[in-house]
Amino acid sequence: MSANLKRWCPLLGLAAILAQPVFAVVPVVKTVPWDPADSTLPHTTYPLSGGATEVTIRLVGTWQDPSNSGHTFQAVWDFGDGSPTVTVPNTLTPGSDPGRPFDASVAHQYPVGAPAGTAWTATLTVTDTTAGDIGTATVNVIQELDTLKSRTNVAIANGLWYMHSTFARALASGTPVGGWDSSLISGGFDNGIPSVGLDASNVLAFEVQGHRPNGPASDPYTEIAARGVQRLFQFMNSSPVAAKTYNFSGPPAACPGGLACTFTFDGNSNGHLIYANADGYNQPFYQGGMVIDALTAAGTPAATALLGNAGVVGQTFQNIVQDMIDGYNYCQSPFNPGGGWTYGCDNNSESHVDNSVSQWASIGEIAANRVMGIPIPSVVLNANSEWLFNGQATDAWPMPTAAGGSGVSNSNYYGAYTYAADWGRSTGQPCVAFENCWAWGPYADTPSGMVQLSMNGAGRTTNTLFGDGSTDPDQRFNYAETFERDNFCNPTSNGYTGSPRFGVYGMLSFSKSMRLHNPGGVLSPITFMRSLTPGVAALDWYNAIGPESGGGDQCDGFDETLVKRQGGGSGVAGNPDPSNTQGGYWSGRGFVNEHNVMETGWTIQILTGGVFVSCVNNLTGRGTAGGGRQPARIDLTWTDMTTPVDHYDMYVANGPSAPYSKIGSVPGTSSAFSDRSGLTNGNTFYFELHAVNSANVDICVSNADPVTVPAN
Repeated sequence: MSANLKRWCPLLGLAAILAQPVFAVVPVVKTVPWDPADSTLPHTTYPLSGGATEVTIRLVGTWQDPSNSGHTFQAVWDFGDGSPTVTVPNTLTPGSDPGRPFDASVAHQYPVGAPAGTAWTATLTVTDTTAGDIGTATVNVIQELDTLKSRTNVAIANGLWYMHSTFARALASGTPVGGWDSSLISGGFDNGIPSVGLDASNVLAFEVQGHRPNGPASDPYTEIAARGVQRLFQFMNSSPVAAKTYNFSGPPAACPGGLACTFTFDGNSNGHLIYANADGYNQPFYQGGMVIDALTAAGTPAATALLGNAGVVGQTFQNIVQDMIDGYNYCQSPFNPGGGWTYGCDNNSESHVDNSVSQWASIGEIAANRVMGIPIPSVVLNANSEWLFNGQATDAWPMPTAAGGSGVSNSNYYGAYTYAADWGRSTGQPCVAFENCWAWGPYADTPSGMVQLSMNGAGRTTNTLFGDGSTDPDQRFNYAETFERDNFCNPTSNGYTGSPRFGVYGMLSFSKSMRLHNPGGVLSPITFMRSLTPGVAALDWYNAIGPESGGGDQCDGFDETLVKRQGGGSGVAGNPDPSNTQGGYWSGRGFVNEHNVMETGWTIQILTGGVFVSCVNNLTGRGTAGGGRQPARIDLTWTDMTTPVDHYDMYVANGPSAPYSKIGSVPGTSSAFSDRSGLTNGNTFYFELHAVNSANVDICVSNADPVTVPAN
């Protein structure tokens, strides 16, 4: 080699290094769809104040560097409406997991003058500025009128964004997890609240809106649901099964003839009970129902726990829910006046039943039964009916002065359910202090009792069906509903002890009782609450719009009441400030004032309309007139549910308030039904679709769709 060539070799090597290509890194970009099952469906925006300004909405997107390349990236939104593009900062989502995504969410106001029906496509573009590669994702948006539905849709979307922005991600033994509890968030949100109940309730809010752990990979909220569900298993303990004895003597007796009876609850014969354990809070039976709801709503009973103690890790969701139900059944109070649950296991000691805890037990039992087909033992139903008899106020029951009475009969509380069963009509003891009767106020405790009535199949009927098949005259649901209806429009300024529309906790319980109404085992959701009091009209508890919001109803229902409170709103007349995103959260209405996340999750559940599943909400029909030899026909279609369904039952009614009758069934994989029987030209018929599980138990009921057969 010549001397000149040797002299140039180092420079040639450096040039070769500099000339090496930069590896391509296409960023993974995701945006949140309105409906994960159909990403083409648009998010809602709408004009406010008579068209003077536009509501502020959140467009939610995330992105990731899939190879951790160290390149630089730039995220830009083009809103599709001609407004300037916006570059968003590269902000990592909260948490300690190095693989967590970057948040590219942005607030935007679309053109206020756009006619209803105007559609836009917003595009999030993330560019690898080192290598030049790009990734994109889109969001569809549509201009709607300023209606209750539009306001609700925007409120839900902003609420989910808030929970997305506060969700913390971590790794546990290599498994991605996430949540809102203080173990993940320094100075976190669960101040005095069971951690697992907080995480479970908020995961459920995503699930009932259709964002589930096994949802589309293109949906950023799929990651939240998947991480959140696995987080729940870190808060569970397993114990061996054991026998228990019920000792009821009063009506309705839990055991035949009023004798003692012994049971061992082990529905899957694996020898395990599982209890929720809340990061040091000893409240397994307050929070366990929230966990069961989140696991059933995941819609993946065969999925397994990747984390947890022995007896939990490696178990299917189905087995874990069964073991949690076995734990609830074992720990139900077996003493008089019992039949409910307390914060701890009450199998071996007699203490007062806690109505609030009993609601969560019941909602867990209902979810496990309806979604996973897990039966509720008859002795559990009979024992719970004992509490539901003892815990309801009657006009012969003296009320305390603090409750508005004077130690004498006070019919204002007739039908209300109390907080604890050892102050009730079974003992004839008056409530000596208001807190003894209603720790969270009668409008939280009464619907807690109504949820339990729904578990027992007691509803708007003169008879209740007990677990052993016997019936008894029963007006308990009617009395409780009357108490709620007679006081429903009390001013919210009365606080949680004086208004059913103040406390989110009570509103959540009441919405469950209306949607789970199950007289005689037939799921029959209630739209118009009613009263036995003469002169009190029925009222749409959810959709009503009262004078305070420019409507003609007696007062606002839950929907309008809650939409106006978002971001700490006072609930006064008018909409939230359209120039302010309102933070997306709800807080401070009768639970824990400083805690936003839990009340946000609960409020989204109320507004979405789902209790523990995302039900069919787009049942649509079209009528065809009959003539000659061709009978009148109605063809109905819907989008199949993501929750496993064995079959759908179709019901029809001749009017909006008429009783529904079953007219046929189709397999759970179907999305269409045709009715040709008993239809007449020119008449309108109302249809409902019942989703049914493999145990032949109704999971949920769809929207009611009125269909008119045209005149010939």
